Amino acid sequence: MRQEKQPVTPVTQPKPQVTRSQFQQPAGRRSRSAGSAAVQTVKVGLGGAFPRRRSRRGGRNFATHELYSWICSELIRGHATPTLRARRPATQSTPKSIKADASAMYSRFRMLSRSGAALAGGVALSAYLLHQHTAPIKAAEPDAHIFVINGFYMAMREKYTKPGESISYYLVEWDPKKLSWEDFRGKVLGATDPATAEEGSLRREIFSQWKSLGLKSEPNVGDNGVHASASPFEALAERLNWMGATLEGDDFGKAMLDAGIPKDKIMAWTKDPQVEFEGKKQSLFDMLEDLDYDDCLKKAQEIAGVSGARPAGKMQAFVFIKPHAVTAEAKALAAKKLAAAGITIYKEGSLGAAQIEKEKLIDNHYYAIANKASLSKPKELNPPAPKQARNAAQFSARNSARNSVQ
Repeated sequence: MRQEKQPVTPVTQPKPQVTRSQFQQPAGRRSRSAGSAAVQTVKVGLGGAFPRRRSRRGGRNFATHELYSWICSELIRGHATPTLRARRPATQSTPKSIKADASAMYSRFRMLSRSGAALAGGVALSAYLLHQHTAPIKAAEPDAHIFVINGFYMAMREKYTKPGESISYYLVEWDPKKLSWEDFRGKVLGATDPATAEEGSLRREIFSQWKSLGLKSEPNVGDNGVHASASPFEALAERLNWMGATLEGDDFGKAMLDAGIPKDKIMAWTKDPQVEFEGKKQSLFDMLEDLDYDDCLKKAQEIAGVSGARPAGKMQAFVFIKPHAVTAEAKALAAKKLAAAGITIYKEGSLGAAQIEKEKLIDNHYYAIANKASLSKPKELNPPAPKQARNAAQFSARNSARNSVQ
């Protein structure tokens, strides 16, 4: 039976202490023997108490126990967010000081993440726990260490690595004179939002027929049925990743080498770095997006600062049906739509979750997102100037309002 959620009350003076043992117990499983007040409820990040939902496989949800309790009890000490709310029994024992162990936390987090568990939403976890046994809980100071967990990427990743899931892929090609890359993406594939994609496009058809195609839910911007390369170069990067192709053995890879672009530069570009071009840093993928075969080669030469003859060739893309839409009916529809557009499927197959997880295929596919979400430091990022100005204005206004209140 689901335990009734007990109300939480704001912290009042004197501020309570939080013990390590309270954080280590799974939410919703605490004993009532100490009275109705023997419940410790903590609100963090975007709000909400520790969730009590259990995973479909029967184990405790990653977010509810392993991640929360480990971070709270082992990593962070000294400060608490203003959103901390707690009640404790009068007999609570005196808490002891706990030393942070960042290395152990990182190792355990890496181990847990490989299990396929993931957060269901973004949680920004401000640093808090014990400063010393006599210190009260207090709001985070400017110099406190703050650890941010990007739940969006982890939730997206889990869709591909959950046991039983898979993708169905197609290696396709067509004559550049008969279909531009822009039309391939806009008219054949369809816009990212399937609800607004062009009528007759593959994503729009999957959106309109999702029930008859055997999908479990209506497609949306994230789960939009199918993925396709955004340019000839991205197609190369995806074949290197998903198919294990080599640069010299890939048609477009060989064309880039023949066009005078160094191999080490091409390989570095497959991670979508920010590159200097025409006086500013830009995403390599963005600069090559929707360009046709020869235009893509030419632009790549300009970015690399080389020149020379460019070999002719066919347009080639990597297409796959996303896990949520892998049904026999959806695969038949995809093949039909591609053929109708004059696109040839020269290889097809499927890749299961175990292989995707083991070879980190989805991590490399979304490398730019994963890198920005968890690997790069803020100073290493390059957000667009307009967004930097907008954020500066928002934080300035927020700080002014806070200072006026104080």
